[in-house]
Amino acid sequence: MARPGPFSFETPYERQATAGRSPPAAATAEVTRMRRARRRLDPPPGPASAPLVAAGAARAPALAEISRVLAEVQLDDQAALDTATRLIGELFEGACVLRLLSDDGEWLAPAALYHRDPDLLGLMRDLLSPTPYRVGEGLPGRVAASGEGLLFPAVSPDELRAQVRPEHRALLETTGVSSLMLVPLRAQGRVVGTVAMACPVSGRPYTEEDQGLLQDLADHLALAVTCARFRRANASLIEAYDATLEGWVRALDLRGKETEGHTRRVTELAVRLACALGVSGEELAHIRRGALLHDIGKMGVPDPILLKPGPLTEQEQAIMRRHPIYALELLSAIPYLGPALAIPYGHHERWDGTGYPRKLKDDEIPLAARIFTVVDVWDALRSDRPYRQARSRDEALAHLREEAGGHFDPRVVEAFLRLLEEEGNGTVHADRRAG
Repeated sequence: MARPGPFSFETPYERQATAGRSPPAAATAEVTRMRRARRRLDPPPGPASAPLVAAGAARAPALAEISRVLAEVQLDDQAALDTATRLIGELFEGACVLRLLSDDGEWLAPAALYHRDPDLLGLMRDLLSPTPYRVGEGLPGRVAASGEGLLFPAVSPDELRAQVRPEHRALLETTGVSSLMLVPLRAQGRVVGTVAMACPVSGRPYTEEDQGLLQDLADHLALAVTCARFRRANASLIEAYDATLEGWVRALDLRGKETEGHTRRVTELAVRLACALGVSGEELAHIRRGALLHDIGKMGVPDPILLKPGPLTEQEQAIMRRHPIYALELLSAIPYLGPALAIPYGHHERWDGTGYPRKLKDDEIPLAARIFTVVDVWDALRSDRPYRQARSRDEALAHLREEAGGHFDPRVVEAFLRLLEEEGNGTVHADRRAG
């Protein structure tokens, strides 16, 4: 726990630990690092520590703000990276360069820059941004390759000139650097970037304590960057999966002409009804995917039955009623779609227990399936079929009311009727016909 005085600031995780509650497991290492970092700012007692107390007190607000940003901000946009880099630069009173490793692990490119002088910051952007370092090349590349930091407490202009690229020497001469430190961004045993701090001639030379504190902050930043990259990769994978689902749906619509456009309509309406019933987040996404795939089991139904223009025989109906089972067999091997199976497998169950394939009743039927059943029947009633004309709006509404408590969950029917009224007095279907 931080000591009282100028250094007594804590992250939300530390406040939990102080209050006797365990912080989340993923945050335990972060709390330990931040406490260790802050102890570096806590000077030993005694008169000789007065200058250090003053320096530490001046840095304390910046360090507290960095802790907040790194703990609360998802570093998945440029503004967040710029903020973190600015706060680190202000903490160490110098120019800061954050470089991130390329996806192939071969190059370090500037991701964010900071200098308190806007003109010099512009010069940094002009000179540094176009020139990434190869891993192993120059000071940043050496740090990335070794995974170890570098510290130059006092360095002469000639020494610095020998360490940097010729095109960057003008920047050093203009900014005037007297001390330099670089550390790697390390997460899960891998280097994902580097942070460099350059102290101006007028500043206090960097020390091993400074470098240790910078390393703690860099490790914290590396974890945030790694998580952001994972989120982006995961989002891209989800987009690819969803595009595949859309392709399956289009294939099914092309095969069964009588349902052309039906899937898109019922998916949009099911999502709106779910929202009206308080569904949100991932659960809503699963409903959308389940609605898209609600008839995917019909891929296993023979064409003569699926495309028959008239009523089905009893034997044909038995085959058709297997399509929820076909959906289960098709999708259960795909873990990503597991939470969406409630609709393809359960949308033909009935509230009174007379549905299929499992004869579930009441709340045994998943909410997603109960929602979709109402929407699916509404769209079917309001659409033309080869063997019958579409029902009128009033007829379709009357059917829903009559079947509430029989075919449908009464609460879902009530919410759906309210939704129809709110979205245009029953014109949510827009009277579009399938076929």
